[in-house]
Amino acid sequence: MWRLCVPDILPALQESNALLSDDERVRAGRYLRAEDRNRFIAGRSLLRRLLAGYAGVGPTDIVFRFGSHGKPLLDLPSAARHISFNLSHSSDWIVCAMTTERAIGVDVEFMNSNIDVDALGRTVFCASERETFERLAEVDRRPAFFALWSRKEAYIKAIGSGLSVSPADIEVTICPQDAPRLLRAPAESNPERWRLQTLDVAECCAASFILEAPIRATRFFEWHPSVAEAS
Repeated sequence: MWRLCVPDILPALQESNALLSDDERVRAGRYLRAEDRNRFIAGRSLLRRLLAGYAGVGPTDIVFRFGSHGKPLLDLPSAARHISFNLSHSSDWIVCAMTTERAIGVDVEFMNSNIDVDALGRTVFCASERETFERLAEVDRRPAFFALWSRKEAYIKAIGSGLSVSPADIEVTICPQDAPRLLRAPAESNPERWRLQTLDVAECCAASFILEAPIRATRFFEWHPSVAEAS
């Protein structure tokens, strides 16, 4: 797991933009807000730098292909195709997850105080989650909602289903005292084959990652422009 705080990379944003493909620069240019554009450039350049290091190629040599629902995959010689990855960003934070020979998904969510979690929960919760949520103390509801949201999004991203799977059709643990677990999902006969974990990214965010078992070890790194300079 790699974490990047977007403001840290802004002084080197021009160098980061140079690593992007022509298509990626076009996509960046479509963002109307500078913060959204900067976040996209920071995320794609981070992904390229990390994949280059693991695959043994240059950042500009990274080529992506896309799954049926738009999930990016590494399109390099077969020796590098065992690398699995996923990227998520929210507010000032970007998280990139890397593993080998299995699916992985990661999601980070800024806990926006302006979001009505009770109203949004009607489209996100399954029936049992809703019942559990309503029994929680008021102080626990907002962090529980965002934790649940990040867990479901991480799973959806891991399987690459995009909008074809509704979050309400997925069930995960929600109580603060319960370990993160995937309990039910469409066409998932054995949800226990997935390992769901919470990530400590920032106090203002909820974050989770999920991957196919077993998890041998998880390592967490901070990425900073000085890392690129050192390499």
